[in-house]
Amino acid sequence: MTEMNHIEHYANALFSIWKEEEFENQKIITRKAKEVYFSLKENNDIIEILSSNILDKNERKKIIDNIFLEDLSQNSMSTYLLNFLNILIDNNFFENVLWIMVSFFEKIDIEQNFTFLRIFSPYWLDGNTLKKIESLFAKKTNKKIRYENMIDKSLIGGIKICFENQVYDYSIKGHINQIKWDLTNKKEG
Repeated sequence: MTEMNHIEHYANALFSIWKEEEFENQKIITRKAKEVYFSLKENNDIIEILSSNILDKNERKKIIDNIFLEDLSQNSMSTYLLNFLNILIDNNFFENVLWIMVSFFEKIDIEQNFTFLRIFSPYWLDGNTLKKIESLFAKKTNKKIRYENMIDKSLIGGIKICFENQVYDYSIKGHINQIKWDLTNKKEG
């Protein structure tokens, strides 16, 4: 089984637990999963420590408990997440936790008829611009939209929007790359 298959396997397992729960419990699991995701995303060093073999599995689990136990023990639904993180440590697969969580969120979005946009720009976009993009893609996809504005300093200007394996590149960098590609292909053709 490839690494991508493993990631999907874990995401499917977490999603099946989520799907079996009632709506209120689904909201709790989703909210807590997002808290865990953003906490780990903002602290990549923790992922490296919990993925390394420098510490044994029990020591890594204690770190997980110290970080998340207080937040996750407040509700029995959150216990699933804590157990899930421990299983990733047991199976030496913790380095993929963010990819697993992203896949899990994508499955929830599909279930709830949402599309998630990643909007890349060289600076933070204002609320009006984000609302226009949201409205445009809601009409285009006929789905509800969630989005995240991400800073990409390599973009000279404009934006790049990624969703559902598609990329809409409205950036200056994208236009320059397209011109380079056109020129290269005209030379060879």
